[in-house]
Amino acid sequence: MAQKFVVQPPPQFDFTHRQPGQTWRNWKQRFEIYLDASDYDSASDQKKTSLFLNAIGPDGIEFFNTFTFTEEEKVEGVPKFTAVLKKFDDHFQ
Repeated sequence: MAQKFVVQPPPQFDFTHRQPGQTWRNWKQRFEIYLDASDYDSASDQKKTSLFLNAIGPDGIEFFNTFTFTEEEKVEGVPKFTAVLKKFDDHFQ
């Protein structure tokens, strides 16, 4: 029987870092690796967004709550995960 490993998400994002743009790109990459390694990469947008918000931490949730999403950025009323990442990408640019 194959051994199953528990994959940990990255630690919460540090919003106080002096270079948040570079820190964001690295953190996002680590989160995407986590999704792939934990087999959540094919999960629903709602599930991936929930995992993302749980991992990024309270400050990230506060930022998320300020974003608005168009109907094109949603699927069944829920923001697409790619749209969520884009909002954070835009914020850190």
